[in-house]
Amino acid sequence: MRHFLMIGSLLLSAVLMSAANCTVPTGPGVEGEGEGPGECTVGTVTMPKPDEAPVREDAAALNLGCIGNPTVLAQSEAVTVEGCVEIFGLGGRAKRGIEVSLFSDTQNPRVDAPLFGKVSISVIADASDPNNPLACDAEDANTPACRSLDCSKEGFYRMENIPVHVPLTMKVSKPNDDTIIDTYTFGIIFDYGDALAADGVVSYEANLIYRSTYDSSPTLAGRIVDGQQEIGDGVGRGVIAGEIHDCDDKIVQGASVTSDQEDATTKITYFNGDTEDPEPQLARQSTNTDGLYVVLNATTDAGKEVHTISAGILDPACTTLTSAPADCQCVSLSSRSIEVYPDSVSIVTLRGDLPVVQ
Repeated sequence: MRHFLMIGSLLLSAVLMSAANCTVPTGPGVEGEGEGPGECTVGTVTMPKPDEAPVREDAAALNLGCIGNPTVLAQSEAVTVEGCVEIFGLGGRAKRGIEVSLFSDTQNPRVDAPLFGKVSISVIADASDPNNPLACDAEDANTPACRSLDCSKEGFYRMENIPVHVPLTMKVSKPNDDTIIDTYTFGIIFDYGDALAADGVVSYEANLIYRSTYDSSPTLAGRIVDGQQEIGDGVGRGVIAGEIHDCDDKIVQGASVTSDQEDATTKITYFNGDTEDPEPQLARQSTNTDGLYVVLNATTDAGKEVHTISAGILDPACTTLTSAPADCQCVSLSSRSIEVYPDSVSIVTLRGDLPVVQ
């Protein structure tokens, strides 16, 4: 979750300023040939060709070993998952009534009952409720209400008996409140990568977006998300955002991203790599040092709501041998299918193939 706190401001900047070009892909793939002066084909997916060699955040060699050869994990005990609520971009503190839900990877988190439960967050006011005051400096210190005191957005959640080593989807929402945008994070695997367990507990931030960020898109420049004028009516398009990593979970610069549902009104945008002042870098055709991408105005129509997000890079074996990376072929870095819903944000970080359980 290292950079997801930036995604809200990046979404805001992208909607205000982006003008990324797009191509129409035809589906996911594993490896492929260069095709045309500005295109890269990975299997059957066509995307803008990266204009630079891929670089890992720590400058080490990229690890692509899990692609086509997923990491095998052992069965493990369920854990407690807990963490602060974090709000992307504009917005103040977390609101009472915000819910965190966890779904299996095969469920539809927009309409299905969450297989692994749902909880309402605790907020600072809960710790000082005159009808039930808590001793946050003593025996009640570990209660969710008291833990919210240490959260920057003053909200905290805790969920028990959550499985590990299998992909889950987290939904953060507030029913009947159109100031909260439903936010879905796909492909979460607890006790793996950046969500490791310690003494049976995984710390994981529950991320969401307020409408103030989602609506900050003028008609001049950028891409208004279709249907955003009426939040919660089930009509319109959505947004996809995330990062690109290698199999060691290290951020990758120089990865090009596409969706198999991309069309002429979709925009894919990358950024300037400045974590202190993030802005879209309109000339980029691949991720910067932050590894971030945003897909604006993503389709949600029936039959087109499942997006396969694919990332490709110039072949590292080629780019290390030539001073003209543009002459190199492309290989897959990752591919994953997620769902996109009207008036919502879907977050997916590609980290190679998902691990499998023995």
